[in-house]
Amino acid sequence: MKKAVALLTVAFVAMASMAGAASIKNSKHDLSSGSASTFKSAGATNQICIFCHTPHNPTQPVPLWNRTNPTSTGWSMYNSPTISSTAKAKLALGNFDADSISLFCMSCHDGVTAMGAFTNKAGGAPEALGAIVATSNANIGGGGGGKTLSNDHPVGFDYNTAATEDATGLNTKAAANATLGGSAFFGLGGNNLECASCHKVHDPGAAGSTAPFLRISNSGSGLCLACHNK
Repeated sequence: MKKAVALLTVAFVAMASMAGAASIKNSKHDLSSGSASTFKSAGATNQICIFCHTPHNPTQPVPLWNRTNPTSTGWSMYNSPTISSTAKAKLALGNFDADSISLFCMSCHDGVTAMGAFTNKAGGAPEALGAIVATSNANIGGGGGGKTLSNDHPVGFDYNTAATEDATGLNTKAAANATLGGSAFFGLGGNNLECASCHKVHDPGAAGSTAPFLRISNSGSGLCLACHNK
């Protein structure tokens, strides 16, 4: 049941994101050979969507996923004494939920997997591992070390519980959702803070954002203050 809920959540997020998906062209998530992005195919693939999605024989049915996600265990997560006890315990384990939406992001951004490592090729196009400039994933996944998120914002923990434990430091989930423009939390019950809590994969400049793929602009730290009551 948990996995079904999570997969449906991913589907709804994908459909909602597609409303503004036209702007993905020439963004950093446009890896096609015709892209204006620095991070683009060195091979013959001129399709945009195929690097993540496929209409047939996906690795995961929702959202027609064309990549192999890394395993959910063995991650080095961010941790600090100021994180709530529940979040701290979860992050110390170094595990995502097995169906975490963040693992979809990590199929490129784990610091190891080449962005050209998608499953179904377009007409057998020569997109071998490493055929895509791979440096853009290094600043998230540990610069080639893999599974290293210790210097990135914590993800994969129950925000609702953390906010209850730290009522003076975190806004309620309802307040954060309202600021972030919709359901920004995921997993069973929609409580987990994940990569997609702050980012919209199909919208490079969502809601007037000045930085790529943010849900809202961080001008005046607006994105940070959606959750943090400081």
